[in-house]
Amino acid sequence: MRVFTLICRAMAWVLLTLTTAIQVMAIYSIYVKNSTHVFNPLLLIIATVVMLLAVIFFCASPRKKGLLLLIAAADAVFFIILAFWLKDAFPTYLSADGSEYGVSSWIAVWRHMSPALIPLFLLPSWHQHHTAYQAIKNAESAAKTPSYFDTLGPSYKADLSEESLPKPKRSVRHRLRKDTEETP
Repeated sequence: MRVFTLICRAMAWVLLTLTTAIQVMAIYSIYVKNSTHVFNPLLLIIATVVMLLAVIFFCASPRKKGLLLLIAAADAVFFIILAFWLKDAFPTYLSADGSEYGVSSWIAVWRHMSPALIPLFLLPSWHQHHTAYQAIKNAESAAKTPSYFDTLGPSYKADLSEESLPKPKRSVRHRLRKDTEETP
C-alpha cells in the first residue's frame, strides 16, 4: 500500500507540474492573442495558483490534509467549469490553410480538465495519513483508559522461584505409601 501511495503522490506531482506549465502557456496565449478580451484569464490564474498551493501544503503539512484535499477537489471542479467556458469563448474554426484554431473538446479535456485528476492521485495519500492518525488516536485513548479486569496490575512482579510455586497435589496412594514408609 505504501508503494502505491508513493506512486500516486509522484503522479500527482508530475501531473501538477505538467498542468501548471500548460495553464501558464494558456494564460500567456490568452493575453497575447486575445485582443478582443473575450475571456478574462484571471480566473485561470486563480485556479492554477489555488491548485498549486493546495498540493504543496497537502504534501508539506502534517495536519489538515482532509481540508486541503477538499480545496483541491473544489478547484478541480472549477477547472472543469473553466474548460467549458474556454471552449465557448474560443470556438474551433478552420483557417484557409486547413489548420484548426480555437479550443476543441479534446483540447478542453486534456489541457484544462486534466487538473481534476490531481485530487484523485492525492486520495490514497490522505487515506494512509488518516488511517495512521486514527490508529495513533485509538492507541492513545486505550492507554489512558484503565482496565478494570486486569487483576495483576502494573505493580505485580512474578516470582517464579521454586519455593514460590505451588506444590503438585499427591494422590491418595502416594500419600498412604509415603506415610507407611516414614513410620517405623
